[in-house]
Order: sequence, then structure tokens, then C-alpha cells
Amino acid sequence: MAKNREKFFINLGKRYEIKSKKNNIIYKLLYLLHSSKIKNFISQSDIMQFGFNKCLISNQQDYYNPADFNKFGSYLAGLYEGDGHIWIPSGNSVKKHNPRFCITFHKDDLPLAEIILKKIGSGFIRMKGRENAVVLTVSPINGLTYILSQISNYLRTPKIHQVNKLIIWLNLHNKTNYSLLTKNEDSLNKDYWLTGFIDADGSFMINYKKKTEKNVNRDIIKLTLTIEQRMFDPISKEKYESILSKIASFFNTNLRVRTQKSTGNCYYRIVATSYLSIVAVIDYLTRYPLQSSKRLNYLNFKKASLIKMSNKNKILSIEQKNIIFDLKENMNRKRTFYSWNHLNNSELFKTLN
Repeated sequence: MAKNREKFFINLGKRYEIKSKKNNIIYKLLYLLHSSKIKNFISQSDIMQFGFNKCLISNQQDYYNPADFNKFGSYLAGLYEGDGHIWIPSGNSVKKHNPRFCITFHKDDLPLAEIILKKIGSGFIRMKGRENAVVLTVSPINGLTYILSQISNYLRTPKIHQVNKLIIWLNLHNKTNYSLLTKNEDSLNKDYWLTGFIDADGSFMINYKKKTEKNVNRDIIKLTLTIEQRMFDPISKEKYESILSKIASFFNTNLRVRTQKSTGNCYYRIVATSYLSIVAVIDYLTRYPLQSSKRLNYLNFKKASLIKMSNKNKILSIEQKNIIFDLKENMNRKRTFYSWNHLNNSELFKTLN
């Protein structure tokens, strides 16, 4: 337990890049951790007594300047690298075509695709009924160059190779002079990239097994963020291991490999379910909120997490269990109501309002 606590606060120290020791809650906690006078350092319930949001969110001004990065651009880069692709026309084609920049969304996320399209200013949305999906497609040169101007500083995965092929095509056919891109190696805590990636490839779950079920002596409540991505980029053949290991470490967990039984295909998988992981997830997504319909699932996940973590004895009341069960029953496929009011107030799209 002591090692886990130390890991938690050391990671917090790195995440917040503490510069000012004075009046900094996290620094004080780090000081306590390394104080030889304190044998029994601090429990999870003690952290809650400090105040969850105060402990994790306060003093952001010490390390973070909102003007330092492109909010929409970093988010769009994460979406693209999670569930997007770029089609480049063959040089042997008789009829001239422009490249196509595409991002696939679940059909429930049509309002998000529409506001992104409005922000880009050109392109169209194609419906894929059989796959319950919609595809944002941008082909006009002005749209492609705008996207490039937004995402070029934030790409972190092997899909950067597709963007570099787009740059080569634009330089050849439109007399532009773009330089080829290199991957962003900054901390994941610096921008909206990971939010976009989670909106594309993440999922939130509340697993609730009641004690009445067979072989279960007590209620088991497990809260999970899962991120899954292919192991290799199909075009460049480069592995996703580096960036996904970085995400796993950021969320205080390990990178796993899942083999799909029906096909034998292998995928990298991040499962954030421990206390330390959930704290890191809520910390990040409080500052860089989700924009897709997964936001509503996350809010249920967060409410359930705070109920569990704020309980000092780890024994939930019947009322608390019922609340968590109701939250579970209104997530993912069981969700029937969607609200998109947050897009009207989102800092990513405020210039459109």
C-alpha cells in the first residue's frame, strides 16, 4: 500500500510539474509522504477529506497556461488518430481526385460530427446505416489545409505517416511548401489530444454484481475506463506500443494485449480500474472534458466513483448501492436520452457561437 501511495503522489507531482511549493496542496502531500516522522502516511479516505477537486484541480495556474495550445486542434488530432484515416489518390488515376480526410463516429455522435464540420468549414457527412456510423469527410483543398494547420503539432501515433503523405501530395499538386511532421512527445496532460482519443476509442463501464448471484457473497462494484487500439498501423506497419504505454502509465495502469477469439487478431488494451487510475482519469477529464456522447457515460462513471471513494469504511449503504445501480442501468446501450447542450458552451467551439 505504501508503494502505491508513493507512486500516486510522485505521478501527481510529475503531472502538475510543480514550480511553486508555497500554498500548493500537492506539494504538501508530497512533503508528508517523504517525512520520516509520519509512519502511517495517508489513506484513500483521507485524500477525500482534503477535498477531491481541491487536491487535484487547484493551483493549475502554477503550471498551465490555456493560451499555450490549440484546444480544437489537439482534440481533432486525438479523434483522427483514434478513429480516422486519410485516403490519398493513386498517381495512376486518370481522373483527378483530392485526398480525403475522414473520421468515423457512432451514429449517436452526429451532433458532434456536425459541429466539427461547421468548424472546418467544408466537407460532408456520410451515413453508414448498417454499421450504425457516420463519417465526416473533408476533400476540398481549403478544408484539408485548415485541418493540417490545426492538427500538425499534436500527432502522437503512427497515423502521422498518413498526414505526411497528405503533405507530400499537397506540396506536389498545390505548390505548397509544408515540412514533414514529427511526433509530439509532450506530456499527455498538456492538451486535449487524449480527450479526442478517448472519445474515439474509449469506453466507460460500471460492472455491478449483486450478492444474490451465484458464487458471490457480497456486492461487487467495478468501475472501468477501457481504451483499445490495434497493435500495428496497417499502412506504416509501425507499432502503437509506445503511445499506448504512455497512456497506460499516465493513468497508473499497465498495457495489456487482448486476442480476439473469432479472428485471432491482437489488440493493445488499457484498463483503468484501480483507485489510482480512476483518480487520474477524473483529474484529466475534469480539465479536458469529453465532447462525444461518451461524456454522459463518463459522468455516470464519475458519480459512482466519487460515491465509492468518499466512503470511509468501504461499506456502501443500500441507498448508495441503488444510486450506483441506477447509474449503471442508464449507460451505453441502455441509454435512451442524450443531451448536447455542452457543445454550445465548449471552449473548443466557442468561436461558432
